Amino acid sequence: MSLLLYGLISGCVYGLWAASFSLIYRATRIFHVVHAAVFTTAAYGYWVASPLIGQVAAAAFALVLSVVLGVGAELLLYRPLARRGASAVLLFVVSLGAYIVVENTIQLIWGAAPRSVPVPFDSVLQTYVTVLGAGVSALELAEAGVALALWGGLVAFLRWTSLGAAIRAVTIAPELAELSGIKVGQIRVATFAGGSLLIGIAGLMMLMKTGIEPSSGLPVWVVAIVATLIGRASVVGSFVASIGMGLTESAMLIWFPAAWQPAMPVLILLGFLVVDAARARLVTWQGRRLARRNVAG
Repeated sequence: MSLLLYGLISGCVYGLWAASFSLIYRATRIFHVVHAAVFTTAAYGYWVASPLIGQVAAAAFALVLSVVLGVGAELLLYRPLARRGASAVLLFVVSLGAYIVVENTIQLIWGAAPRSVPVPFDSVLQTYVTVLGAGVSALELAEAGVALALWGGLVAFLRWTSLGAAIRAVTIAPELAELSGIKVGQIRVATFAGGSLLIGIAGLMMLMKTGIEPSSGLPVWVVAIVATLIGRASVVGSFVASIGMGLTESAMLIWFPAAWQPAMPVLILLGFLVVDAARARLVTWQGRRLARRNVAG
């Protein structure tokens, strides 16, 4: 039961990471590696600002910083290159380079040592409760609850607001959306802002739970992109895939040592690709068999 519980908690957190990335990816089809830098920058922004301006103001500052960095990547990097006909590969390389610059800048200024902050309401959040017969901290439950609530809010926003409808239109057919009067450029900016805000919140959550270091964002990005690919780039599908990843990781820890955990998202993706390829070949074989029967008949 403990593995099931921890798998569900991890899956909810992964779901927030994946939803934030898939929101951007569906509208732009860009492998936005700067997303990893946004995650780290938000955490460091809070860590630097909280002793100076307090926790609430520091959280607001960190989230504004994350939105500025995410939107800045779109306006200053991706959009000018896209106007010049840059390929998806070139955009990925540029995004990777920008991530490396941000990571190295953070490390140059504050060093590579992990950073952490006191947990708000620690008298409550650092207590342990029993759920499904397993002990878990209130902080972990709160983290999973916040992630689930934010994902649910995003799904509702996309489904029942006019801006959400415009985002869905752009993700399905950007050319037709533009012909219908939707300003695709503004919608792209909105997705970068929303996705960056969500991943910034995730960065603050990790800072308060385990601490953070300059390279912390890249493993988060890997998990997000794996879940997005498995979930077919859908906000709902990527969250469901994230739950499955969390449960699979927990099960794999029975047979694999914890040192393998960073590689588990890649192993899960490889397993999914193998199964998906086998399923596609089976469908093709069944289709050919049926066609031969129809011809023979």
